[in-house]
Amino acid sequence: MAYDQNEIIIIGRVTHDPDLKYSSSGTMYVRLNIVSNSKQGDGSEKANYFKVMVFGNRAENCYKYLQKGSQVCISGSMQMSDYEDENGKKIRSWIILSNHIQFLNKLKEQTPLEEEDNPLMDEEDAIPILGG
Repeated sequence: MAYDQNEIIIIGRVTHDPDLKYSSSGTMYVRLNIVSNSKQGDGSEKANYFKVMVFGNRAENCYKYLQKGSQVCISGSMQMSDYEDENGKKIRSWIILSNHIQFLNKLKEQTPLEEEDNPLMDEEDAIPILGG
């Protein structure tokens, strides 16, 4: 007996900084838009855009470490949703429900301590002094 499989893997770049949100049940999530370029038969490139939902701890990590332009590898399943827009027009869209995300480049920079704010820094060569 053959089984159906709904699996997609995308490597691309985040198009905007993630925004952490909470569902009505309290689950953390982020919505990502990913752009992935593909080569066409004539050698030109085409940008493909994907909507991605990430939940739980993975969503929190996306919020903390990803920013616009970050490269990611996302795997998950495709889900179709139907809804009506504000004008009553029926809309059908596809979204990837992520079950795995891998950050492929340098993570978002954390704000470094200024030397004068860190009493354990040796002023001569900025090497941390352990033990005060």
